Amino acid sequence: MAPPNLFSFATSELSQDAFICWLVAWANVPDHPLGNVGRAFIRLLYKVGTGKSVNLAEPVEVTYGPVRQYLQTDVYFQARVGDRVVSVIIEDKIDGSPNPKRLKQRRDDIRRDRPDGEPFACIYFKTGFIFPEDHRVIEQGYGILDSKRLHGFLVEHILGTNSEIYRAYVEHLHTGYVRPQRDDYPALLAGTVNRLRYARVQWQFMTDLRDQLLSSHAGQQVPPFEVKGVRRGNSRGRPWTQIDVGNVSGVLDGMNESLAPSRGSPADFFAP
Repeated sequence: MAPPNLFSFATSELSQDAFICWLVAWANVPDHPLGNVGRAFIRLLYKVGTGKSVNLAEPVEVTYGPVRQYLQTDVYFQARVGDRVVSVIIEDKIDGSPNPKRLKQRRDDIRRDRPDGEPFACIYFKTGFIFPEDHRVIEQGYGILDSKRLHGFLVEHILGTNSEIYRAYVEHLHTGYVRPQRDDYPALLAGTVNRLRYARVQWQFMTDLRDQLLSSHAGQQVPPFEVKGVRRGNSRGRPWTQIDVGNVSGVLDGMNESLAPSRGSPADFFAP
């Protein structure tokens, strides 16, 4: 029997915030394997948040924090990376949707509260599936860190850590997010229909259907058709109430069609 995993019980975003702060705090511990990982983690966050790489020879030191819920920001800290001091903001999500205006407001609040002029590295970290709507954060200067990339980083640095917390979180990311996001949609296509209970699989299926319909009409004039996204609501896992696939204009006699009913039954899937 596998030993119990702490993160099977600590599943909230606050628990993820705690792990991030814990790993960042190790950066100031010299001559320790987790200290090396903490400094490498800050280099990764800097790259994601600024788009700029950091020379491995450059020193890294946390100069303030890390702090949870600093001016309603999930995780905030300041670090010296080489000869630069940077303010790091991390917005942490599991399955929620971003609010770009709120993200901008939080960054502006921190800039007013700590008017030292340091550049920002803003990171949108989400363990759940990255939908197109999540990419709106880029417009507000946030880089996206997903579960696959973080898991790959943690696995790369796992040797010599000997930390049960570290290894438990790596396993949690793999079993709870990386593996399901990799395997569930292929499992659906292989006939495991119950995978449709997941919003991300519903979206992948409808997007694939859209793309195949357009491909089958290549070279022909087809009405405008676009996947709109995932509508959050009390769907109870029914794909026909969760996905707003798109609007198709001018289908018949100038009428528009909506692929997915608004509040109807499965029979209303194509509703004028």
